[in-house]
Amino acid sequence: MLAGNSRRTFMSANSNSKTEFQNHFADRDEAARLLARKLANCDVVDPIVLAIPRGGVGMATIIAGVIGGVADVVLVKKIGHPQNPEVAIGSVTEDGQILLREGLRESGLKLEEIQPLALKAIQEIERQRRLYTPDREPQKVSGREVVIVDDGIATGATMKAAIQSVRSGGAERILVASPVASREAVENLIEEGVEIVLLALPAVFSTVSHFYEDFSDVEDSDVIATLKPKANPSRQYQ
Repeated sequence: MLAGNSRRTFMSANSNSKTEFQNHFADRDEAARLLARKLANCDVVDPIVLAIPRGGVGMATIIAGVIGGVADVVLVKKIGHPQNPEVAIGSVTEDGQILLREGLRESGLKLEEIQPLALKAIQEIERQRRLYTPDREPQKVSGREVVIVDDGIATGATMKAAIQSVRSGGAERILVASPVASREAVENLIEEGVEIVLLALPAVFSTVSHFYEDFSDVEDSDVIATLKPKANPSRQYQ
């Protein structure tokens, strides 16, 4: 079931809409502007808009500027399968929580195979924090309304970790916002009891990049430049 009560909302543009989605978004910036319009109707008050790096960072900045929020990053990393790193078997949060996919035990993977992969992911999160925000602490989400932004949601594993991280921080309200997501991911995220704001929910989902005309790589240098106060005038360091 994709719709629910006021604390578990599903919103999606029709994939045939000529005004908002015509098979592809031009780029992340266009998708962010369209997503911001949706969020502007969600009665979000003084939100913190947290991006999942790297693709979500520029989008979060645009959205924060439109809805009057504070942009920052939430650092989580997926744990890839030992034989196929592109397949997520779980994820880790910045505070060290390890979230593994259901049914993993039946796959035959052993804990000793997963631990080094989880440690590597935690080390990457630590590297990103030092690199992205070296001169300040992360935004405090306790008691706040939080919007978590990514450029697309394929499995939902990384987004689930982001939700867990924000929830652990004491957020009062959590919204997940993305231009496009798979139906599988949405079903998984609905279980988290968060509000989900999408522009498109295609019947067939291959990769996130498929839904963009321009899906250029976002580098660490791009993230650093975007998060600098002078490059992000909507930020309000608190």
